[in-house]
Order: sequence, then C-alpha cells, then structure tokens
Amino acid sequence: WISIHPAVRILIARGFRSGKTGYVGLAGIVETFKHAGTYVLELLNLRVWALDMTWSPWEIAVLVATVIGATAGAWYLLGETNGAARTRSKVVAVGILLAIGPWILTSAMVLGFSQYYAAFPGLGTSLILGSWLANRRRGVAVAFVALFFVLGLWSRASEMKTAYLTESDLRISSQAHVKLWKEMLRLQPTFPSGSQILISVRAHGRLRVYHQIYNYQMPSYWYRDPTLVIRKPENRKTGESPEFLFAVPQDLDIVRIDPKTFQATSASGRAPTYPTVEQALRTYAVGLAACGETDTAARLLVEMPEIDRSLECFHHRMAVMFLMAEGREADAQKLLLGIPPATREWALDNLPAVLAQQPSTRNFDGAALRAFGVDSTDVPALRELTAWNVRWRYPDPAGRFADRLLRLSPGDPTGLAAAAVRDSALEARGKARIRED
Repeated sequence: WISIHPAVRILIARGFRSGKTGYVGLAGIVETFKHAGTYVLELLNLRVWALDMTWSPWEIAVLVATVIGATAGAWYLLGETNGAARTRSKVVAVGILLAIGPWILTSAMVLGFSQYYAAFPGLGTSLILGSWLANRRRGVAVAFVALFFVLGLWSRASEMKTAYLTESDLRISSQAHVKLWKEMLRLQPTFPSGSQILISVRAHGRLRVYHQIYNYQMPSYWYRDPTLVIRKPENRKTGESPEFLFAVPQDLDIVRIDPKTFQATSASGRAPTYPTVEQALRTYAVGLAACGETDTAARLLVEMPEIDRSLECFHHRMAVMFLMAEGREADAQKLLLGIPPATREWALDNLPAVLAQQPSTRNFDGAALRAFGVDSTDVPALRELTAWNVRWRYPDPAGRFADRLLRLSPGDPTGLAAAAVRDSALEARGKARIRED
C-alpha cells in the first residue's frame, strides 16, 4: 500500500509534510490515538455515541429470527474444542501481522476517521478472535458469536443522532438514488454522447443526492456513458456539446427545463413547483453570465415568467448585476429605470440567494451590492450577509464578505468567525478524496 499509493509516495517525497495529498497525511499524535481507539471499538462492534432506536415491528422480527438462526448454525458448526495449540499460535501470529500494520497506518496516515477503514485490520483481528474461540467451550464460543452479532445489528441498524454514518443512513440514500435513477431514465431515456447535463439539486439531508450527483457524476453511470458531464448550472462550460437543464426537488420528481421556452416537464407528469424551476433558471443564468453570455443571461431573467412583483424585481436586479459586472453602466442604468427602488431591508433579504450560488470561476459580489442598492461600506449590512452565509453553511461567500467586513471593522467577531469557517472548509477540501467542481 505504501509503495503503490500515489498520495503516500508524494507524502514521503515531501518529508511527510501534508499538502495536496488528498486524505493521506500525518494525523498528529492526539488524533492518531483517538482514531486507533475508535477503530478498536469498531472492530468489537461497539459504539460510543447515543443510539436512536427506530425499528419497525417487522425489522425487530427479522433481527430475532436472524439471531436465532445464526446461534443455531454456530452451535452446529463450531463443535467441541479441538485443534493443535501450535497451529493456533501460527494463526494468531498471521492475524497480528495482518491487523497491526493496517491499524497503525489507517490511524496515523488517514486524515479523519471513517468507520469502514476498520475493515483493513478486521481481517487480522478475525483470525485472532477465531483462534481464541477455537480454544473455548462450545457454549462460550456460541455466546460470544451471538453477542458480537447482536451488537453489530443493533449499532448498524440504529439511527445516530450525530453525523456518524450508519447503514440505516445508507439505506435511505440508496433508495433515494434508485428512485432518482428510475425517474431520470423515464423522463430522459437517452442523451447524446458528450452532453453537458446541468442539474439544480434542491434535495438535501440524508438523501445525499447533492454530493453524489456532482462529485461522483452518477448520471454517467446510470446511462453507462462516461462522456456525459454533470455540473451545477452556475458552473456550466461553453462548448459545442448538447446541453440539458434539470432540477431535482426534495421529492426527487426530477424536472426537465427548456431555458428558451421556459417549458418544464416532470418525470411524474405533475406540474413542477415554481421555486424548483426558478432556482434552476436563476443559477443557469449565473452560469451563462460567467461564460461571458451576458445578454443571454440578462434576457432570460427579464423574460422569465413571474408569480409576483417582488420576484420580478429580484430577477431584473440580477440582470443589472450582470451588466454592471461587465462594465456596461449605460445598459444597467437603463434597465434600472423600470424597477421600483429597493429598500435596504428587501435587498438584504434577497441578496443571500444571489451570493450563495455563484460560479467557481468568478463572483459577482461587488456588482450584486451595487445592483441591489447596498453600500459596500455599510458595516451592519456586511455583517448581516456574512452571518447569513455562516449560518447556512456557505463558507466561500462567508469568507469573502468576512474579508470585506474586517477591512472596514478590524477584529469584528462575526468577520473573524466567518474567516475561520472559510479556512476550515479550505483545509477540509484539501483532505477530500474527490475535488469539488
């Protein structure tokens, strides 16, 4: 593993100094011992966090039946104690060799704890525990196996109240992905090779759709076409490849949207909700502007169907923002003439939606403040925008506005806290195994 792993080779070449080595690096003494102890608990099927039992009667019945069957099978298969001590000692030696190395490496050289890494030393510890059981009476061995089995089912089938991932979470996520997969294939049976698929995801939480679609490019697996590229609408790229726009609401009833005609079709045939379509079109306009297609982006926002005057003003001011960002002041002022004046309260309520979802290649912060009529030196306004981004976990805009805030008000607590959040996010991305687009 050390000899073939590229991140480990880079780490060694740099004298064990972390940096751009993905999730590999020296974890530090305290973290190493903490990880090592937690992996031992994992190997014994023990959890140190509170468990939330949410089993249905059917699941409890399956658990009881499985334990009875496993216990009976263990009683039949284990038999009475037998085997030479010399053979068992060799097995224990091999088990120690297979367990100690992976246990130390995963504890010391993997930045961050992931419970499934216990599988690496698990092969060796299984041999060690098996050898110990081979020298016990059948009743003791069966009781141990039954207890171990029950602890595993109990801990892995229970929902955790922390961010600690369990099999029950994976089941929810798996079911969500299967549903989304079927819905997308029903709505769009095929894609031309090399298509750019822009997906606006509003489904969050334990479904884990957001991360999987972008980071793991799941639709390319569903359609068995590695040439498909999946991006957020605000991160679209200009090119000759066919382009498709979709939106995924919380119920996973995926929606296909034509940004030219504003026609939206859901997989179920039900009428999509306005917020689902609006967010997709709005972020698509941001992507257009980021690629230099300012007129197309502004026209989309101005012509978009509206449900109230406030949203119309919001989209028009976004169009003004794009024009200002390109230095087209005359065009921006002309468009502003038909928009009611924005109150400071209204602007601060609506600006976060603009600032939170921006392309990875550029940002419209300064132009957004001007277009929405917020003074760039208004410290309370900057503080409010900074706090909002921290509260809703948008570290990048939080950090940018923290920098603005700290230039005007050095030592501001909100600015310092947001800067720390941004720095922590950057560090976490450096440890991430997959780069974010």
